[in-house]
Amino acid sequence: MEIFKDIKDFEGLYKVSNLGNVLSIRSNKILKPSIKKGGYSEVVLMKEGERHSKTIHRLVAEAFIPNPNNYKCVLHSIPILEGGTNAVDNLRWGTHCENAQDTVNQGRAKGNIIPRKAIESYNPQTNETIMQFKSAADADRFYDLTPGQASRVARGVIKSSKGNYFRYI
Repeated sequence: MEIFKDIKDFEGLYKVSNLGNVLSIRSNKILKPSIKKGGYSEVVLMKEGERHSKTIHRLVAEAFIPNPNNYKCVLHSIPILEGGTNAVDNLRWGTHCENAQDTVNQGRAKGNIIPRKAIESYNPQTNETIMQFKSAADADRFYDLTPGQASRVARGVIKSSKGNYFRYI
């Protein structure tokens, strides 16, 4: 069943539904969205003569999904480009890190986004593992290293960092 709720800051002007439709109260019509880069649907809302572009997935999330942790990103469980929708049951709030990880997991990463790789510190004389970490960033924090140092060691860019040796596992 489709349920409509007021859009925050546009009360009395527009409503959004749990299925991802945006209704103009004035014309009593569903707005036709445009498609942004990446496949996201967007509508233009007018208020006091000003145009406001809004992505539909964010409007749906703001209206229907509680956000007690005040996360900034709206994530799709099934990506739009893979047939996902802007319906409330396909959306969730998340962190920027989760959003980036989703991009990697879904094969949409561009540029230098690299999936996390497990890493370990080890003793180079005995080749024994000292400690394992989920990511190089975790190792950097644990050993109080400059960000990226554990990764540089594991990739062979530098030999060690503060006497610590790392390798990817």
